[in-house]
Amino acid sequence: MGMTNDRFFTIVGAVFQRCLEVLNEKGPDYAGEDNRLRNFEEDAAALNLPTWKVLQVWAQKHEKAIRVFRETGKVRSESAEMRYVDRINYLLLDLADAIANGYEPREGWLNLGTETPTTTGIKLTIIGDDGDEDYA
Repeated sequence: MGMTNDRFFTIVGAVFQRCLEVLNEKGPDYAGEDNRLRNFEEDAAALNLPTWKVLQVWAQKHEKAIRVFRETGKVRSESAEMRYVDRINYLLLDLADAIANGYEPREGWLNLGTETPTTTGIKLTIIGDDGDEDYA
């Protein structure tokens, strides 16, 4: 059973859009005003662990739920797609933690110059989508 490129990129656009929405919705609960990693850093300090290990533990909850879903085809509480969204967001938070702790990105598209990125007005354009639609 295959999937067309159009359908795949429609899913990708929708998932990435939901990832941004969730980061904006849940962020203030966990990050406060100015530190997206605050919650993880506080837990790390309390447990005397590096922040990345705390992030990995939190992410494992979603990874395990995805594995159970794939093995059984069933979900109990959150939808399977929201588990994927959360897992993607934890990967992004992990990358943010690596950068916050000194990793220098090697990819030019990850512009970390003096510009302050925001999520306001971000558009996702899915390359390869025949409709060339913007996903905002």
